[in-house]
Amino acid sequence: MDKNFVAAIVQLKSLRRSGWVSADVDDPESVADHSYSTTMMSAVMAIERGLDVKKVVLMALVHDLAEGVVGDVTPSMHIPKAMRRIEERKALEGILSGLEDDMSKLFLSLFDEYEERMTSEAKVVRNMDILDRMLQAKTYMRRQTGLDLTSFHTKEELEKITDPDLRKFFEQY
Repeated sequence: MDKNFVAAIVQLKSLRRSGWVSADVDDPESVADHSYSTTMMSAVMAIERGLDVKKVVLMALVHDLAEGVVGDVTPSMHIPKAMRRIEERKALEGILSGLEDDMSKLFLSLFDEYEERMTSEAKVVRNMDILDRMLQAKTYMRRQTGLDLTSFHTKEELEKITDPDLRKFFEQY
């Protein structure tokens, strides 16, 4: 086990999600909180759909790992997606550099696959990443009086979820 790798994971537990902090959410979730729920929901969907569960779980776990170095980047920061992806991949390479080469290559390939969103597994993880954020916004609005997080679950945001069953689930949540 590599110290830098573990330090990056531990950092995610104290890194609050930037969008929630900017919106003045009381006690906002951490990146690790978000990664956990995204991973669990992704695993369930992978099982239901007969997908590669190990691949989905590892992809969901690695998808935000670089945020321990680069921070939780939100659209309001106006950082171009291509630049964000380059910075996150570079940070991830650093985080993984102390692991065995095969392990590092596996995690990097899963990160790339997630970012490209071409496989069924990557699409599941991406859909759950979005769904988790949208469900969390609804949860915060129920919990904190006067909090308006509707910008986190607009029609445009909902349309980013490519699975119609998940869109329906959100609407009924």
